[in-house]
Amino acid sequence: MPDAYGDDDGELLQSFVIPIGSVEGVRPGTEFAVYDPDGAVVATLVARTVRINEAVLTSEEYEPVVLPLGARAGVINWRNEDMVLQIYISPEFPYTTELFPLVHTDVPHRYMQVDSLEKAQLSLTHIGDGVVLLRWLAGAMARGPHSERRFTAAGVDWPSILDALSHFHYFLELTSGSTLTAFSLEMHRLLGEYPGRMPDRSGDNGGNLIQDGCVHLRSREDAKYGFTMRNSWYEELFPYLFYFNPIEYTIRRWFVPESAHRAPLTAAGTVVVGMGSEGAFSFTLPPGDTVESSSGFVKMFVSTVYLDLGWIEQRVSPFDDKFHDSGRLFSSREQLETGEGWNSLCVFLTMSNGESGS
Repeated sequence: MPDAYGDDDGELLQSFVIPIGSVEGVRPGTEFAVYDPDGAVVATLVARTVRINEAVLTSEEYEPVVLPLGARAGVINWRNEDMVLQIYISPEFPYTTELFPLVHTDVPHRYMQVDSLEKAQLSLTHIGDGVVLLRWLAGAMARGPHSERRFTAAGVDWPSILDALSHFHYFLELTSGSTLTAFSLEMHRLLGEYPGRMPDRSGDNGGNLIQDGCVHLRSREDAKYGFTMRNSWYEELFPYLFYFNPIEYTIRRWFVPESAHRAPLTAAGTVVVGMGSEGAFSFTLPPGDTVESSSGFVKMFVSTVYLDLGWIEQRVSPFDDKFHDSGRLFSSREQLETGEGWNSLCVFLTMSNGESGS
């Protein structure tokens, strides 16, 4: 750290490096608050130089600051409006005060109210007897079969739910303007039994079930599936695979690299998930005749450097009473930045009880 001086009470710093950068959403101008061990704000720092996996912070006036021992930093302004969910609230909505409580929080909420449906990504309407209709108006969720959800408002922690919905929507829609596009995802029905399951490559497209970014499956308990992440680029990549559940608003991690020291997806190579001795994937509807179809999203990220993307996970539904204890509310890294070092693709998966499908 340049121009750093230590003493018995803390450190006097003019600038220092933090190990998060543009991938985590830091951009020039991102503001950080520094807290002492008792939670009091002792300094405000600004990101000046940002690389893919690190950033250099200084005070606003480039003056040295004293950082007490045991201090921690947290983002107080990301400087990125794309991560804020735009919500339209019907005029008669009785829970507006709960949505926007007059209580200070260290991290601003990830949603804001807009004045028309045309500007909104999500709408909330009170339909009577304490029941609220949530309706997606933009993005993949608006086009799928789970664009609406009804729930009882009694006891709802509105800020927590809306922040979680914003998190889900942001990462589901997220893509990059990167030229890094020479990668793909394949999905195959598996043949054989554990631990020797192999992909069925018969039929069109080598048995790959993904067609134009979509897969349609028939719900069958005996059907097992696996995925192949393929690199057609000349450089090795770090791949990541997640499943977005649009019913529960959960995000599950299916594959992340084991180490930052070796990229699993070698040049012109592949990584398989759910095959061989690994647990395979099955997609079935709940028993009974009430549910005829369902859907989900499989999303693949790739990066030229190792990224700690475990914080994307949202393992517990925000509508579940256990959500507060899941740790999701306390994540401080909330976004990826567009750029040359990473990219993603998303597959829309539907399931039905009908005769059609794989």
